[in-house]
Amino acid sequence: MSYAKKVGHVRLNKACKRAVEYELYNYGIVKKILEKGLEEEPMEEEKQYNLPFHDNIRGKNYYQ
Repeated sequence: MSYAKKVGHVRLNKACKRAVEYELYNYGIVKKILEKGLEEEPMEEEKQYNLPFHDNIRGKNYYQ
């Protein structure tokens, strides 16, 4: 929390959220994110792939 005095609460919170998204929970990672300014960069969205058509593929509606 003392690091918030150097970089501000807003930047620190954004960096912590970024670290949580990477599932990396330590001070060093948060510090590197802040040093490189990565807290402002947009996160990459997970790509969703469509399954190819095939007789053996039931699709998402089958499991509901």
